[in-house]
Amino acid sequence: MVALVALAAMAIVSSSASANAKVCSPTQGNTAVACQAGHGKVYEGEIHAVLAPGTSAKYVYGFLTFTCNESTGLGSVNGTNGTGSLTSLTFAKCNSFQGACNFKSSAAVGNPWPVTVTTDGASTSTDGLMDVNNITDEFTCAGETCKYVNENSPAQPELTIDGSSSTHNTARIIATNVKLETEAGSGNLCFNTATWSGTYSITAPDTLVVE
Repeated sequence: MVALVALAAMAIVSSSASANAKVCSPTQGNTAVACQAGHGKVYEGEIHAVLAPGTSAKYVYGFLTFTCNESTGLGSVNGTNGTGSLTSLTFAKCNSFQGACNFKSSAAVGNPWPVTVTTDGASTSTDGLMDVNNITDEFTCAGETCKYVNENSPAQPELTIDGSSSTHNTARIIATNVKLETEAGSGNLCFNTATWSGTYSITAPDTLVVE
């Protein structure tokens, strides 16, 4: 369902009323393009994100909730203009009150989810926003398969990027009640809408800021 993801979990990205952002890394910026003081250089390449320690991904549909204790997002970003893609979003150890559930997303190298990163509007911030399109997920619980797509394009509310700062090196991608709706082919017992939430720690690059 959304899918972190992200990447963020995953190829990192987002778009809003703000302008497209530069994505920089103070420690692993790998281009010749300089960023603001203390932000290193522009980063281009793989984005890897996993659920933050002690957290889980949560899907709420109707009065039902299921959680996944493992989730990983992979993607890539062009730090010069903030565009990228999410090419993998996986979930594991998913459960509901009905028992174990299986979850999968359509994000793949051959079916990337476009993403765009933008600033959050604050000139001194290292944070940003991330738009994700083409979300398609499905899960099976108690023999019932439900398929969901993003209700809005891009998905809303936008994912947020909590950039590296003096208080924490590890940047995060945060999804909060991202709205999804059922897709054709879902089971008769599936609810029309669902939401997805999760907090992902970006592990590659090891530091990341948005400007």
